[in-house]
Order: sequence, then C-alpha cells, then structure tokens
Amino acid sequence: MINFNQQKAVFSWLVYLAIIFPLTATFAFAQDDEPPAKAGQLYSRNDSNRPFYQIWGGACEPAADVLNSPTYLALGSDGSVYVSVFNLHVVKQFTKTGTFIRQFGGLGTASGQFYYPGSVAVSGDGEVYVADNVELMGLETNVVNVFTADGKFVRSWGSRGTGDGQLLGIAGIAISDSGEVFISDKGNHRIQVFDKNGNFLRKWGDIHPDGPKQLAVSNGNVYVLVWHSVHYFKADGSFVRKWGNRGLGDGQFKHPAGITVAGNGEVYVADTGHFRVQVFDSKGKYLRKWGHYGKKEGAFYNPYGICTSADGKVFVSDAENDNIQVFDTNGQFIRRWGVPEPPGDPFDRPQGVAVSGGGEVFVTDIGKHSVKVFDSDGKFLRQWGGEYGSADGRLAFPWGIATFNNEVFVVDQSNNRIQVFDKDGNYLRKWGKLGLAD
Repeated sequence: MINFNQQKAVFSWLVYLAIIFPLTATFAFAQDDEPPAKAGQLYSRNDSNRPFYQIWGGACEPAADVLNSPTYLALGSDGSVYVSVFNLHVVKQFTKTGTFIRQFGGLGTASGQFYYPGSVAVSGDGEVYVADNVELMGLETNVVNVFTADGKFVRSWGSRGTGDGQLLGIAGIAISDSGEVFISDKGNHRIQVFDKNGNFLRKWGDIHPDGPKQLAVSNGNVYVLVWHSVHYFKADGSFVRKWGNRGLGDGQFKHPAGITVAGNGEVYVADTGHFRVQVFDSKGKYLRKWGHYGKKEGAFYNPYGICTSADGKVFVSDAENDNIQVFDTNGQFIRRWGVPEPPGDPFDRPQGVAVSGGGEVFVTDIGKHSVKVFDSDGKFLRQWGGEYGSADGRLAFPWGIATFNNEVFVVDQSNNRIQVFDKDGNYLRKWGKLGLAD
C-alpha cells in the first residue's frame, strides 16, 4: 500500500499527464518523420535509428491495401475496383473481393501525380480517368489525368478558365458508352462534354449557384447531383426533370455526393449527410434505401462514391470509416475492406498512455469512458469501464493514466477524482472531489 506522500506524488504526475502531455504530444507529432495525427489513432515509436511506427485503431502511412479517406470509385470491365484515396494522393486498384492489385499516382504536380484526387471513371476501352481537383479543398488544378487499366500514365488535359473547354473546379467525371467524357464544371455552373483526348464538344449551363457535383451517364441520360437534388438531362443537355430536396424523408437528401446508374436503369445515390443509400427508378420514383450512421457493417460515416457491377453488387466508399462496403441491390451487406477495426471495442479518442513494468500498454479512451490494454505489439488484451457513470469503478471521460507496482491510476476527469485499479481492471480505491480546498 502506498502512503499519502506517494499518493500526492502520483497525483501530481497524473495532473502533468492530463494537462502537459497532450500539448507535448501534439508538438511531437508535428515533427519531421512523424505521421500526421488523426482522431481514433494510437502510435508507437522506436527511436533506435530511423523511427518505426505501429498504429492501432486507424490508418497511418499504410500497408498497400489500407485506405485513408476513400472518396470516389469506379469499376473496370474486368471487375477491378478503382478507388481515389483522398489523403494518400493515389488511386488504388482492387479485385471486386477486395484483394489489392496496385496503386498509382502519388503527391505532386508532375504528369500522372495528384494533389487530393477526386472523381474517377473508367471508359469502355479500359482507360481510367481521374480528376486532379477536389472542390472540398478549393483547389484550382483543373486537370484530368488518364491512365491505362494497369495504372500507366497516358495523357492529361484541362486548364483553368471560363471559356469553352476550360474548367473551374472538376466535381465529377462520367463516360458514355460512345466514349464521350462528361465533366461537372462546378465553378462555371455547367456541364462540359469532351472527346477522350480533351477536345471540347459542347456544354450546357446555368446550373444552380452551388454548381453541379457528381454525375452519371447511361443510355443517353445524364443524372447530375445539384445541391440536395438530382437533375436529369438528355446527352445533348436538354433538361427533363429533377427530384429531391433537403429533408429526412424518402426521396429527400442532405448533401448527396455520389450517383450511379445500374444496368437495369435504377439510379443509386449516396446520400452523404444522412449516411445512407437511396435508390430510384430512371424517372426519379423512390424505390428503397439502406444505411445509417455508424462504424459497423452496413453503417456509414460519410458515404461518397458509389457504383454497381454487372453481377448485381453495389460498391460504396465510406470515406470517414476508411473502407469500401459491398451490398446486393437490396442493401444486404456482403463484405467490406480497408482499415480493419482493432480487436475489442474500437477507439473513440484515445488519450492517456502508460506502460507497466511487464510491458503492457494501458490507454484511456475518453470517448468510450474506458481503459484498454494491449501488449507491446498492439495486440488487444482486455478492457474495463465502457459505461459513463460516477459509481466506484465507473469512469467519466478518463484522461491521464499511470502504473505503479501493478496498480493502475486513472484521472477520472469529469468525476473530479483519481481511481485506482489492479492491472485486470478490478476497482481498489479512489480519492478526490470537486472543490478548491486542500
């Protein structure tokens, strides 16, 4: 049993961890050779030469099959899935079951490189078109890069401006069966049509002050996301109808970001702000929906891209969950790939970290009101807490953490106390309460 002076020393150290350590940790992650911090991630480091990193609970500079904010996706005729990975500045190619094949691009302004790639489309002859311009970033590169099916750079075209053939923010690319390339020219509030080499063919415009976003082309029909609605045109630009408005009801939207047309003519929309997919017939009649907010199978956190395969699969890029999910046409979940969730309960804002004499790593998870324990390689071992409360052993936004003689000391922040547990999470004692007195 430790005495009062030892308790005071431990408490002082925990206060330091809770107040000073987060500041120094933020500074450390900003140094050269350090990975960028992202919510829900925990890093370990070995300074013995060049730093080596492990990551539990999210994505760092990744293994080849890892995704970090996948945005748009398209299917090739061989079933390959091409995914633009926003934060990694690459396009990744997978089989339709999620096996990684290759990646291409990379950060830069040279031919075949990207700076936050956006919309992606595949032509009938297998060429892959990628917009190197993302409206979310306010960038003005306005370049279309074209690659072979195996990622070899072929050509690029596009320039900034308001004239015919010039672009002011590429929000979407789609390719017709005849090989015409349709581009949502967001900043100019218009749709422009090009041949495969970037030669201007025609345009139509005056589309909403917010401009057109993602679009899909099928059988001479052009479907364009505009604000909280879908606008339906013929390929010559003649307007047919629109449907949808802002709201939670069936057929209503909140900032939809992805749209595609299946072989049977059904129109699938990634209703991003409502974390769901909605399906319509070719004339805009609402048919069905699926999805909700969450991290588990079938749930979404900002679905962006969407496409369908000839065998009736629906692929959705779930940007903030860093994965691709696959469904049948009725919304039944089939599989997903990308960043795997860690064993046990996934992190929600990990904060304090302590290592015991035996090498176990203890982490406070303030979002889950819990303590999680891993071995030194990041393998999940156990956890305790997990339910907000003030009873003995319950935690409310636990912050700092330290270990001493097989005991674990936790700053139980919102309960204004220190709680002590054994290394298996059994409650032992506590001290502290709200107030200004000694």
